[in-house]
Amino acid sequence: MKARINSTTTSGNTNVAWIDNAVLNKEKQLNSQNLLTSKNNSILFETYPNPFNPSTNISYSIRANNFVSLKVYDSIGKEVAELVNEIQGAGNYTIPFDGRNLSSGVYYYVLSTPNYWKVKKMLLIR
Repeated sequence: MKARINSTTTSGNTNVAWIDNAVLNKEKQLNSQNLLTSKNNSILFETYPNPFNPSTNISYSIRANNFVSLKVYDSIGKEVAELVNEIQGAGNYTIPFDGRNLSSGVYYYVLSTPNYWKVKKMLLIR
């Protein structure tokens, strides 16, 4: 199963990514072994709780002041929430996500900064 994720940059360009479960599982494996690092050492953590009903927390860490975008997409790639879209200072952040108005299913959350882009999935169970 694959999901399409579209994101629009500030310059108006559209980025398209196809995410499949095998890629997400491999990425999760590598992260747990600390084999993946990014240039600026930003980190997107797993949601807690996951699966969730009706809310969860999305945590991430950024090393330097940067523009940060955190969005949530459904399984067909439609954006369902924009949680962060601003310049943030270096530090650790936890953002609550309320899925009260969404149906059960898999959702993808995407953290992006100028030097980092990461997708993870979460499961809403009613």
